[in-house]
Amino acid sequence: MADEAPHEEHPEADPEGTPFFDKLPREIRDEIYRLAYVEESGRVVRIISRKDWVEGAREGRRYGGYYDNRRGTSKTFPDPPLLAMHVSRQFEAEAVQQWFRHQTVDCLNLTMWNDLCKRDPRITDNVISLRCSWRGGISCAPLFASIRACKSMRELQLKISDSAFDAIDGFLACQDDYGSREFCKLEAQMGLCSMKALQKVAFSPVKTRHITLAQTPEEKRKWESNLLEFEDYINRRIQQNRAV
Repeated sequence: MADEAPHEEHPEADPEGTPFFDKLPREIRDEIYRLAYVEESGRVVRIISRKDWVEGAREGRRYGGYYDNRRGTSKTFPDPPLLAMHVSRQFEAEAVQQWFRHQTVDCLNLTMWNDLCKRDPRITDNVISLRCSWRGGISCAPLFASIRACKSMRELQLKISDSAFDAIDGFLACQDDYGSREFCKLEAQMGLCSMKALQKVAFSPVKTRHITLAQTPEEKRKWESNLLEFEDYINRRIQQNRAV
């Protein structure tokens, strides 16, 4: 009589219906994810490069049409590693969560970021660190809606054009002195201080002469000074809220 083939244990073949991996203590599962992603720590995932955006804009102008810059974004966010291993639903959820802990997502502007978040809810649920730019021209309240929805976001880095501060009537960020009153109005539209997980923001001026109101060296210094004070204002508010 031929020998029977050795019985192979399958992680899903559990009397209680629970995969073996899901029964491991969370500390062990987290260590597995950490070892899997250890070489990816500090990586930046770029949704679209500036070069791609410029090429698309030139193509649109060449044919006399409007260039929709959202065409340059990925329709879906790139799948994090490990998802090809179909262990369990819990594994898939935790693998995505832990992968985002090791990544900084770099998106060209807030319009693209809003569009991407609508396409892929995994981003809103799991993103920890984001780099983006805010160039004004549109009311900031709807632009920041997708950022406020990111419940796990801890760090936000924004490149900002001084024209984005147009929400304050009668003020120019490159000429006038902004104070707590003006910053409070801006923050009320952005809503960053209401984000419970957010720990820090970092603001820097957009480095281009085409979308900035500041032209002279004095105006540029004034704008940078107001921006740094706004960053300090937001971070103070964040720390005050976390201390409550």
